[in-house]
Amino acid sequence: MKVDLQELLVSLLRNWWVIVLSVAITAGATYFFGMRQDKIYQATTTIELQPSSVLSDNQVINVLNVLANRRTAINTYARKITSSTLKEAIARRLNVPNGVINSSQLSAAVLPETTLIEIRAVANDPKLAAAITDTAAEEIILQSPSLVLEVEVIDYGNQFSSPIAPQPSRLLALGVGTGLGLGVMFALLLYLLQAFLRSRRVIDQPVAASNLSGSASS
Repeated sequence: MKVDLQELLVSLLRNWWVIVLSVAITAGATYFFGMRQDKIYQATTTIELQPSSVLSDNQVINVLNVLANRRTAINTYARKITSSTLKEAIARRLNVPNGVINSSQLSAAVLPETTLIEIRAVANDPKLAAAITDTAAEEIILQSPSLVLEVEVIDYGNQFSSPIAPQPSRLLALGVGTGLGLGVMFALLLYLLQAFLRSRRVIDQPVAASNLSGSASS
């Protein structure tokens, strides 16, 4: 069976209702079931590494130069925030199972060209997400006594942030894109089915005509 490109395009336009129906059903189902999922909130607490207040001016300058040229110290603090030891300490302080902290996607990222570390966590409760990041900051301060560097919280977790999931616009975009792809596929299958049936009719017609001519001659 030979596929004609122009005929295929005409068939897709003729079967536009298949594509529209597929987009409507898929987008509606994706949005409906997606919005029924539990909301997920993200909180961010920001800490700053700075020279200790007991250092002299010259020592402060030296420490700042070290922090600017070598990121080892800052990255070490960031890595320590996501360690299992600190997660267990957070769970004890918040009186929650360790699994709650492990599933919070606790992370720490060093902001470029700064001595700031952003601590992030997600949870189904915005207050819990903020409590996790704030407690992580407090724990890193308690566990990191130093005569050279001090850790200070400059931004606490936002307890009233908007949920990061589910996002209505993203759900609709996903549903429309998936529905469009499925609709085109269904329309293409419909075209192939119609072309196949037409080809069968063309083949069967000469056979029927030859049978009629044979009967007449007899």
